[in-house]
Amino acid sequence: MKRILAFASWVIFTYISSLIYAQSVDFPQIGDRPPIPETYLQQASIESAKLQLKISPDLATTLPDDTLLAGSGGYVVTGVSGLDALNSEFKVLAYYPLFGALKTQPNGNPFRARHEAWELPLWFELKLDPSSNILQAIEAFTSSDLIMLVEPVFKKQLSSSGVDDKNPQYTPNDPSYNLHWHYHNTGQSGGTAGADIDLENAWNIEKGHSDVIVAIIDDAIQYDHPDLTGNMWTTATQNYGYNFVTSSTTLNPGNHGTHSHCGDVLEWH
Repeated sequence: MKRILAFASWVIFTYISSLIYAQSVDFPQIGDRPPIPETYLQQASIESAKLQLKISPDLATTLPDDTLLAGSGGYVVTGVSGLDALNSEFKVLAYYPLFGALKTQPNGNPFRARHEAWELPLWFELKLDPSSNILQAIEAFTSSDLIMLVEPVFKKQLSSSGVDDKNPQYTPNDPSYNLHWHYHNTGQSGGTAGADIDLENAWNIEKGHSDVIVAIIDDAIQYDHPDLTGNMWTTATQNYGYNFVTSSTTLNPGNHGTHSHCGDVLEWH
């Protein structure tokens, strides 16, 4: 009987502790979103009938994070006059939740609070009639008080340098590069030559740009490493990332996953 009572007490204690923890977790602060350079907003480089937008939290109480399709009028009707005017002008055919219909998932969504903390339910991808002027649509939606952010959807295509991929023309000058068998495997660690990610061939095509931000989620990064310290991007509170294990901004660098030799880009773990 004592064992049963002890076990029941432990279960109750664990349950109450988990509830207290869930309510006391400090969600991370969202940093400023880097603006898209105007030079990127070229008609030839973006999808002509798509855009992504983040609605205001006030509008979210009216507009559910669920798929909305055009009605008989030929455009999406939300019931919000200012938004519907834009939908009509640019012939918006559909609203798709960018991160899925979070409110209407089967059996509920156990991570709803975290999604809301990161404002994921506020994001939608809009499908417009191909005849609409996408650049004018981006400008018009950006000017609306109902919308927080508007972004184009960039076109994607495979690219090639035209060089012989079997004879890469570029290798870094890092003195420890030859130890990274996963970049270029010559059998130097007793492994199979060629069993690598062909990184040198990729470098023939593209070596990176300083204005590109890359997030790699793994062990915490050593942000004061000589190869990285000049390229680190921090939030307004000088945080270099977020630790989802401890729910804090305390980062503990490990010995796995921090690739500090990939090029002139930020790597944020």
